[in-house]
Amino acid sequence: VECRAEEYPLSRAFLTLLDSLCAAAPLPRTLGAGTRPPGLDPYVEHALNRLALAAPHRPYSRPHEKWQVLAISFRLFARWLEQYEPTASDFPPAGREPDVNPPPGFRLLLQLHSQSEFLRLTLTTLDEAHELMDRHTAPEHVSDPVFFYKQNTTPDLPRKKDNNMICGSRDSHASRIGTESWFNLGLNFGS
Repeated sequence: VECRAEEYPLSRAFLTLLDSLCAAAPLPRTLGAGTRPPGLDPYVEHALNRLALAAPHRPYSRPHEKWQVLAISFRLFARWLEQYEPTASDFPPAGREPDVNPPPGFRLLLQLHSQSEFLRLTLTTLDEAHELMDRHTAPEHVSDPVFFYKQNTTPDLPRKKDNNMICGSRDSHASRIGTESWFNLGLNFGS
């Protein structure tokens, strides 16, 4: 329905609702237990893979709506990253499935530490936003993704999480994570 009209109010509403729920209180890691695998994974999957990753490639009747979808997505992702504190228990021993799904921030950090579509989306969105802002032709909401990631790339926060993520990975003998992350690439977001 949304694609035919080239407008995405339901996508924006879903992301806004999820962001509001996550802002109101930490959601339990056992959410949905019994009827499906517990945790936020179905919502993370939908928000990331179906909405955020698809946003740059969709047709829009109003071009600024792409930036609205990306801004809400990045606000939600920034919240999940901010709420997440890496622990060794998030990394199950090799060959063993975790008892509960890890928090959304774990999934995002894991993807930011690898050559993933999410990392590519993040870097290309930031690059495109900066390019538009440098030309002073930026539509509304273009600076929002830059702001949300800038707040999560202060010198102390990401390096602490980055180090904890790598240590947790090593402690559990997990091999799914690389030691070089985009946090350490020396990105300069400017002021």
